[in-house]
Amino acid sequence: MKRRKKYDIYVHNTFRDYALTYFFGIGFCALLLPNIHMYLIQHKNIGWHLILASLLIIILGFLTVGSYAVMARKVYVKGNTIKIRNWYGKSKKCNVKDIDKLIFDKESGKVDAITIVIEDTEIIVIDYMINYKELLDYLVKNVDPLKIEYKRMTKKLLKEILRDCDIPEQLFNLDASKSENGRICLVKEKKQYIVNYRKDNVEMINESFDEESKALLFILEQFEEGRI
Repeated sequence: MKRRKKYDIYVHNTFRDYALTYFFGIGFCALLLPNIHMYLIQHKNIGWHLILASLLIIILGFLTVGSYAVMARKVYVKGNTIKIRNWYGKSKKCNVKDIDKLIFDKESGKVDAITIVIEDTEIIVIDYMINYKELLDYLVKNVDPLKIEYKRMTKKLLKEILRDCDIPEQLFNLDASKSENGRICLVKEKKQYIVNYRKDNVEMINESFDEESKALLFILEQFEEGRI
């Protein structure tokens, strides 16, 4: 009889992904245990090698905990319920529509990582994790687009978002050479990116940014807050 799946989507790391954690952990134990035996049980004199070993033990301890923190995150989805669990065991469960915020990292042009925020708990899901693509599709389909933020915005991505929100292109121009009445425009002047919006020939918005991504995020914010 086929075993019934407990979750629709289970996002996690593989056993192989924990290799660094095991490596650092073994090194930590290999240094710690002999030193405990030598100095706490046999009461040998403290020398320079103990100081060096202590430093290595501290470093390996931090590396073990740090690598485990990266690997131990998990996400569970069952129907409309999503549960996130961070590395030290704290978990939060809610209806997917009640997620407070999603942050998409699109540094390479695709969503490389997702930060899921539920109340005071957040977790970062990275694209190499098992079932990452299924989770991404699920979140895009079920979470309010206004709850999605982007670490880095591009013109192509912003156009896709605005199109998905049924915002007509007549309301924006991301490649403008000057301001236009009735459209929010992005104009590049030397090393600055100017966001300008005029309504009935009255200037409503005029903001300057040193990065294109920041200017594009600002434009998205104006649509989200209903200012355009």
